[in-house]
Amino acid sequence: MNTDHYFAIGKSHKVCQDYAYSGKNSAGNHVVVVSDGCSASPDTDFGARFLVRSAVICGAQTKLGTPNYEEVLIRSAIWCASQAHTGLRLLPQCLDATILYLEVIDDEVVIVTAGDGIIFAIDHNNELEYWNIEYPSGAPFYPSYLLDEKRYDRYIVEHGDKSLIQYGSESTKLEHEGMFHLSTFRKDNYKFIGVASDGVLTCDMPMKETIKQLTAFKNTKGDFVKRRMRRFLKDCAKNNIDPTDDISMAVVHLGEN
Repeated sequence: MNTDHYFAIGKSHKVCQDYAYSGKNSAGNHVVVVSDGCSASPDTDFGARFLVRSAVICGAQTKLGTPNYEEVLIRSAIWCASQAHTGLRLLPQCLDATILYLEVIDDEVVIVTAGDGIIFAIDHNNELEYWNIEYPSGAPFYPSYLLDEKRYDRYIVEHGDKSLIQYGSESTKLEHEGMFHLSTFRKDNYKFIGVASDGVLTCDMPMKETIKQLTAFKNTKGDFVKRRMRRFLKDCAKNNIDPTDDISMAVVHLGEN
C-alpha cells in the first residue's frame, strides 16, 4: 500500500490556498487528506494546513463506530485547528476551508467530508467511479462556521443545510441532508481511492476525462501522484489550458488483485 499527494496553484490565485497530505496517522493507518481554502477569506493557505494536520491527529483519536462519527471527527479537527490560528494571531476566517479526509481502517476505506470536492475510486478492472459534492447556492459549508454561532446560523438561513452529490456523469444530483458526509468502501474491491478539490472542474474538459488523466499512473512507486499531476499540468500548458483554481489531490494505492 502506498499513498501520495500533490497540490498546485491556479491561474487566478496569487497564493495557493489548497493543501494536501498523505502518510500514516498515530494509529498506524494510511491517511490522505485535501483541503480547499476560501479565496474570499484571509490567510486560508494557513487555515487549510491547520485543518488538514488537525484532521490527521483527530482521525486517529476518533473510533469508527462512534455515534455521529463524521461530525465528531470534523468538530474535533476544527477545534484543534482553532488553537493554531489563535497562537499566530490570525483571524478566525483563516479556517474557512473544506476538508476531505480518507483513512484506511482494517478492511474499509472511510471518507469524511465537509464542503465541496471530489471522491474517486478505480476498481481492479480499471473502471472509474467518481462523486462530485457541491452546494445548490454555490457556497460550500466550511467547518469553521461551527466555531461561531452567528456565522453558522447565517449560513443556514442563506444557504440551507443540504448539499448535492452527483455520481459519475449522471445528470441527476442526489440531495444530502446535513453538513457532513461519510462514505465507506471495501478495500479489496478497489485499486485506488482518492480525494480532490473542486479545482479539477476548472481544467476545461469533462470531469471524467480530467480524473482519468490525473489517475493515469505509470507506476505506484514513491511520489506517484506528484509525478502524474506535474505531467498533467505540463500537458495542459501545451494545450493552452490553464486551470483557474488551485488543484489538490491525494490518493491511496490499495494494491493489485
